[in-house]
Amino acid sequence: MGNEEFDVLFGALDRDNEVQFRLLFTPLAQKNLLALIKDADGYGDDFTMVKSGCLNYISSQHSSDWDPDTDGAQFYSYSHDIARQNFINFNVAYFRSLYFDFAPLLSIPLYQQQKPHEYIYKDFYDRNYTRHETEYAVNNMNVAAFAPPEAKTTTILKTHFMATEGKSDKVCVTAYSYRTVDRVDFIPVLGGDGNFHNVPVPWVEYIPISNERTVMLKELGLSGRSFGENSELKEKLKNHGIEKYSYRHGILCCITDDSDFDSDFDINKNK
Repeated sequence: MGNEEFDVLFGALDRDNEVQFRLLFTPLAQKNLLALIKDADGYGDDFTMVKSGCLNYISSQHSSDWDPDTDGAQFYSYSHDIARQNFINFNVAYFRSLYFDFAPLLSIPLYQQQKPHEYIYKDFYDRNYTRHETEYAVNNMNVAAFAPPEAKTTTILKTHFMATEGKSDKVCVTAYSYRTVDRVDFIPVLGGDGNFHNVPVPWVEYIPISNERTVMLKELGLSGRSFGENSELKEKLKNHGIEKYSYRHGILCCITDDSDFDSDFDINKNK
């Protein structure tokens, strides 16, 4: 039952539940993971996998150094051949990095035998976009559009899902920052004359403040260049009075709470 090579290379010597370990890391799973660790075509042993209760945490060195941003600007070149090669190189690296992030899970047969909750019960998600996607979208906008008026420090944006309207999500963005107040304390200090003197000590008090704005998100599916060249969309943004927006990963994010946002930005409606 034991595989000393796997235990050493995988770092499985500190396990605290032998039953769960044997259930998850069957002989076939151990064989697959050993092949992954020793595979010269992948990233080798650059990942860490920790099982805590029902959760598995996987992190890798290559993913921490990998930029997943798909902005088309990084492919631009005056040479067609260079632009084409840049596009190919990026997508090859994208697939390779993403695949080997999932490879530890794909190496374990037990995970391939489980269907997700949504597939089994045919449930629908209560939102179109994840919290991570919404925070990515709003942080690609000008943070000053969300910052409290009296903010004097860096503003941190956090999102809270409000409602789904068709293919759009309404999200509340809370901007956390601090305002400052100049203070002066008088500290008694013993002077060289043997007397105490009140010495002014200026300092700054940081008082937490916050501000909330509503944004709408909708996937348009256009490339960044197609979106930028679409005069009809720009006109719609202007008609809605939208000046602050971002468009990344094919998703439009605007500061608005207009109930007609979803229908007005349906690019397939008139096709």
